[in-house]
Amino acid sequence: MTKSIQINLNGRDIETDSNVSLISVLKQAGINLPTACYHPDLSAPASCRLCLVEVEGNDHDIPACKLHLQPGLSIKTNTPRLETERRHNLSLLVAHLPADWGGNLTEFGQWLEQYDIEVNNAPLRYVRDADPHPSISVDMNKCILCTRCVRACEEVQGRFVWGVADRSDGSHIVAGFETDMLNARCESCGACAAYCPTGALSDRKIIATRDITKRVTTTCPYCGVGCNFDLLVDTNNAVYVDSNPNAPVNGMHLCVKGRYGIDFVNHADRLTTPKVRQYLLENKTRNGSDRGAWIDVSWDEAIKIVSERFSKTLLDSSGDRCAVMSSAKCTNEENYLMQKFARQVLGTHNIDHCARLCHSSTVAGLKAALGSGAMTNTMQDITENANALFVIGSNTTEQHPVFGSMLRHAVNYRSVPLIVADPRAIELTESATLHLRHKPGTDIALVNGLMHIMLKEGWHDSKFIQSRTEGFDEVIKVIERYSPNHAAKITGVTIAELEQAAELLATNSPMAVIWAMGITQHTCGINNVLALANLQLMLGNLGIAGGGVNPLRGQNNVQGACDMGALPNVFPGYQSVADPQLKNKFATAWALDNQPCFISETPGATVTEMVDGAGDGKFECLYILGENALMTDPNLNHVRKSMAAADFVVLQEIFPSETSEYADVL
Repeated sequence: MTKSIQINLNGRDIETDSNVSLISVLKQAGINLPTACYHPDLSAPASCRLCLVEVEGNDHDIPACKLHLQPGLSIKTNTPRLETERRHNLSLLVAHLPADWGGNLTEFGQWLEQYDIEVNNAPLRYVRDADPHPSISVDMNKCILCTRCVRACEEVQGRFVWGVADRSDGSHIVAGFETDMLNARCESCGACAAYCPTGALSDRKIIATRDITKRVTTTCPYCGVGCNFDLLVDTNNAVYVDSNPNAPVNGMHLCVKGRYGIDFVNHADRLTTPKVRQYLLENKTRNGSDRGAWIDVSWDEAIKIVSERFSKTLLDSSGDRCAVMSSAKCTNEENYLMQKFARQVLGTHNIDHCARLCHSSTVAGLKAALGSGAMTNTMQDITENANALFVIGSNTTEQHPVFGSMLRHAVNYRSVPLIVADPRAIELTESATLHLRHKPGTDIALVNGLMHIMLKEGWHDSKFIQSRTEGFDEVIKVIERYSPNHAAKITGVTIAELEQAAELLATNSPMAVIWAMGITQHTCGINNVLALANLQLMLGNLGIAGGGVNPLRGQNNVQGACDMGALPNVFPGYQSVADPQLKNKFATAWALDNQPCFISETPGATVTEMVDGAGDGKFECLYILGENALMTDPNLNHVRKSMAAADFVVLQEIFPSETSEYADVL
């Protein structure tokens, strides 16, 4: 438990917490001691001896990064003797650096400049750029053996690529057993380069970069983890990605996609000008499914063509002849505007997005069970406080790499039992306490079988069930049928494995359940989610730190797109379109010319129904935002035929795609 203590720092009494190291207190007080091996994210080996301080009563100096505070300590950080010793230790660290090491702007280089330490003209000991890694440059001539790269790989990414070979003056950093990084199973997260203070490991883009004119903090466009980073920009061109230590979700950590997958921003294929089909400019009728050539036009002309075509449909029939696909790759604001455009302007609930194909079963299942279709716990809370982890239907280290690394950290450094249920031996199973390799499609039988054992052993939370749930008697009737023998026959998991998993998950509270599309993209996806919700309700693992039900979204804003109402059956905030009072509320709020807009009480079409309707003539106009239906939708041959037959398709995208072949306006 944290308690406040008083220490004397450079002759001044200060009050601080007892559970922090001195170096963090010094930084808060504005006292920056030189460091090389120390980083607040990593364990402190205290090997560089740069942050030494004098402690009254001790006959030797103590590294500030290792000194845990006690009441009454009297500490000095700035004596002439300490400064002399720091200069000496810095001189030792630069002994093997070549004069042209080029690290003046690095973290270590700044300390050398501050202490006026000259770099020796040491001979090169290693081949420069010795590793063929496509994104990380390796020059061990710049290495000072701080071992940050070793610890970052182990403690942040959960891999063990880097190590120290040989001894004494011959000690050096190596990948694997003196191999290259990729052969040492490097996952190309770039953590080693991000934490390196000298540039011995560095981003190749930094080496080749131009002048940086702007640094923009932004959110990664890939998965649903929501990592932040700094995008370094040169004259409106994204140059490279730099870690932002203040990022709330990921801190310094990024994966290969976030750190090295941003080149698309400046790619030559990026669309910069609207395009329309030639027949539209010539006011001709399209020749069947042959849409003809693309013609570049101005924004005004493209918008005019789209608005006239949609307006004609509204005048000739109704907005229900139009359909809008929004995007989980776009922001909350953009998704809100798309659903508002559909409902306020077109007067239809035909608005949906790709969550229909991935996590709509999560939204429906959790809303029915708990009232909200979202994660109940944060990722940091799970990895810091959970005492057991149950991952099912999620290839986490591949699809949500940063969170996957956080799970590995919990296993490696807190010894948290990890149960992975997956028909395949995914990478995460290497870290698992137990891998339940059940047959595809048997998720419900697996979860009910686990619950049967837990109930039989009395591991359920009776108090929580009685005070916080309803309908448990009905659940008992179902799970009683799933004896270990019955569940084992259905799932292919042995009785011994079921019993071991049930005990680990039930007796190590709190336990967090984590899933992704491996259990939602099924005809029984909602029931899969309900089974997991039942499991956590039975164990009392809701409303507590380290527990909860935690779906991992595929794209970067699936949750936001759903929250904003880009669904055919709910307004923003999951307010039902079938509720007359809610309908009237939005009709009044979105009034046009002081007249409430028309809003139906009938839910609109789903993504798959939109594709069907585009092909059979039900929908005259289809507006698609940031979706590649010809790549992601089910039954692609059917999608291709429907899109070819569609009357009028508007695609709002940043690159040409398979779907753009079937668009009339791009």
